[in-house]
Amino acid sequence: MRSRPHIEQPDALLDETLRLALDDTQRFIDRAERTEGGNPMPATMRTRSRSAIVAIAPAALLAALVTHPFLPGRLPNDAAVAAAVAADTIRWGLVHLATGVASGLVILAFLAIRSYLRDAGEERFSAVGFPFIVIGSTLFTLLTGLEFAPLAAAEMGAGLADIAATQAALAPSEPVKLLETRSSRNY
Repeated sequence: MRSRPHIEQPDALLDETLRLALDDTQRFIDRAERTEGGNPMPATMRTRSRSAIVAIAPAALLAALVTHPFLPGRLPNDAAVAAAVAADTIRWGLVHLATGVASGLVILAFLAIRSYLRDAGEERFSAVGFPFIVIGSTLFTLLTGLEFAPLAAAEMGAGLADIAATQAALAPSEPVKLLETRSSRNY
């Protein structure tokens, strides 16, 4: 049977642990102070990552929008959506997932642009406009998330009529009717 080691000075062990933690904290602070602006990431890496996200985000969004299945006719066209979903459910799901991810990347790209503007001394308008960009991108992601409803109906084995009915249930009916009556008037 092993005997447990006896610690004669528990206060010394605690003091040593605290000293090591303070040393680690001081090393981190020293490293942060050596870099520009107290940011531990080197300036070249920060610039490259900002540039990369500004280039990648619109390219990802464009790729997702270009690979979206073609929907003929005037939207909302529930029958065309149902046919596109039933024809290739994997493509429909991946395209809408990629669109949501790309919308999140757009938020990061605008954050990078805002940091460029902040570094250049512009604080007023970029700080006010950025929340609107986040809200808009989030709402756009929510919109693409709605397109998973007809996909779920197709995956459950529903026919074209049921998939179209699922898509029609997502569209608001009253505002569309109100817009149609206003646009049909001759002024």
